[in-house]
Amino acid sequence: MDIASLLAPEEKQQDNLQQSPPTYIRDDELMTRWTKCLLDAGFYLKPTQHSRLTDAILEPIAIPTTTSTANHNRFVIGTPIHIKVIGRHMNGSFRCHIGVGKASRPLCSSELYHDMRLLVVFFRASKDKSMSFISPQFIMFPTWLLHLFQYTRHSTTPGRTDVRFLECESLAKEDHIYRLNHVINKLFRFNLHDFDQSKLCNAVEVANYAFDETSQQSTPPLSYTTMISLLESPRPPKAKPICRNCNTKPASRRKLCVACYRYLLKHGEPRPLRLIVASRQQQQACTTPLGGNDDNNKEAFDRDTNVLKFDAPPQQHQGIESTMEQQRLPSIYATMVQNPIQQQQQQQHSHAPRFCSSSSSNILRQHHHMVEDASSTSSGSSPMTPRLAPSFSLCVDLYNSQPDADDEGL
Repeated sequence: MDIASLLAPEEKQQDNLQQSPPTYIRDDELMTRWTKCLLDAGFYLKPTQHSRLTDAILEPIAIPTTTSTANHNRFVIGTPIHIKVIGRHMNGSFRCHIGVGKASRPLCSSELYHDMRLLVVFFRASKDKSMSFISPQFIMFPTWLLHLFQYTRHSTTPGRTDVRFLECESLAKEDHIYRLNHVINKLFRFNLHDFDQSKLCNAVEVANYAFDETSQQSTPPLSYTTMISLLESPRPPKAKPICRNCNTKPASRRKLCVACYRYLLKHGEPRPLRLIVASRQQQQACTTPLGGNDDNNKEAFDRDTNVLKFDAPPQQHQGIESTMEQQRLPSIYATMVQNPIQQQQQQQHSHAPRFCSSSSSNILRQHHHMVEDASSTSSGSSPMTPRLAPSFSLCVDLYNSQPDADDEGL
């Protein structure tokens, strides 16, 4: 095995612009191509100067009136959208700034309700901003997800100004980043060369239903139910690669485990198999419990540690002797001298679960029962799902009571 190849940096991905230039779109042709895709899907962009956050209104040209979709057609209405073009960060992810104003404050949930129900994000094809090429893949998702994951300011939640988007959600280290990107990549990622028209209608339905109808007892669209099921789905365990030398431990050092990597650096050759087998047998020998009966183990332990035994009358000091015996024995031997009732109680406590994640991960049920009490909603967090934000009825009331501020756009 060549150590120089292991210490060399990982091979970088070749520039996608050189591999397939026709797939990328020039910056000046982006809006033309996107507008054409929207027209083919039955929507058009209505320009507006209403708000600093609303770049356009996504209006439907004609709404189909079939019996199967008549119940949900009322959600396909004019929707305010905001458009952004962002570049790739140094770590490979895309970071989108959503702060407003000179102080770059976080957005309020009420601002999403009025001015930005859909967020459209296009990605630059290269880190170099001078390269005027845009990737054909983009995302257009309901900003209600930003409210759900507490990226916006509401009640006692301060909000955040940066959102991280990943092409592969499995690379996310934090759970809330994984869940947000998992839903976006599954339901709200589009391609200008192969535009999915039904997915666009689903995004508009979810955006309007989540902001207007979630507090009422109405039948949600199928796309909203699918989104909630994705939010509730547990994250799959991370699969770590196995060491290519020993094939027994996970690789963490240049496709090798720590032991094989250090042996290679010290001796300049791969770690031999005999050391791997020997270390494995030694570990099994260390974890093997002492043989023989319990009395012999206790006597051997007392003899090795030179524990002095106090002679006490057996009738008067029997309880004291048993207590002292348990105190000077380790936990593995102290359990041997306990009575059966104490052992049964400890077994019952040990089998009790610390938390129940399955019962607390139902976002759909919690969201339908969201009330104006923001403190009670914030306390209902779970280790599997993000904490739910208060309902938008409270946010709208707070927004109407606040004076307008002279802020800049995103």
